Amino acid sequence: KVKNKKTKRVVDLSVMASSYHSIMIGSLGLFLAAPVRVLVVGLGGGSLPIYIHSKFPMSNTHVVEIDPAIVRVAQDQFSFVPDDRLTVSETCGLQFVRNTQDLFDVVMLDVDRKDISSGVSCPPPTFLDTEYLAALSGRLSKGGMFVLNLVCRDSVLRTEIVAKLTKLWNCVMSYKLEEEVNEILFCTNNEKLKTGEFNQTINQAFKLVNDHVKKVTKVKDDLIDLEDSMKLLKVNH
Repeated sequence: KVKNKKTKRVVDLSVMASSYHSIMIGSLGLFLAAPVRVLVVGLGGGSLPIYIHSKFPMSNTHVVEIDPAIVRVAQDQFSFVPDDRLTVSETCGLQFVRNTQDLFDVVMLDVDRKDISSGVSCPPPTFLDTEYLAALSGRLSKGGMFVLNLVCRDSVLRTEIVAKLTKLWNCVMSYKLEEEVNEILFCTNNEKLKTGEFNQTINQAFKLVNDHVKKVTKVKDDLIDLEDSMKLLKVNH
């Protein structure tokens, strides 16, 4: 009898476990016509970058994770397997953005904070510093998009955060998930979103992602509920 034998989880790559991750992935619909460079700050179990890597073969995804233990767990238990299109830096997401010279079409920030005593439990406040957000904006390619997973229970703080974002990006849209604490913010200076048809453009991007994923996976269900997105997407300025 073998004791302490590790069992590796078999991850179903056709399913996106977190609904808020599905909404974040919707941003890729603006960039499906060409190879897309994605930066994911915060690894967690790895499901977000794994899904992008497996379902979007024209993507190149770089993950930044400060904790080597989290990277090991993602590799050992959740099928996170780096290769030439999926790379990882074990470093601070703040330092990486400030130091890198690379440009990305989409930057996804999905970092929890350990201290949840304040009104914002995701991301840590240093990731919302004006100076850091400006540095992050400088790492976006022309027309690129910053996608933020925000968990904020303080309406005054949220207003302050959105004000910071609107100083850097001319389009800031939010998607507040029903019955969840997560709110996804899409921030961009993309020319496609200067016409005022913000909701229609993002919804079209979501539809393109749905069509793409169904084609790749042969799964009939939509990744993103388009009816919900029509109701829940809001322009924040």
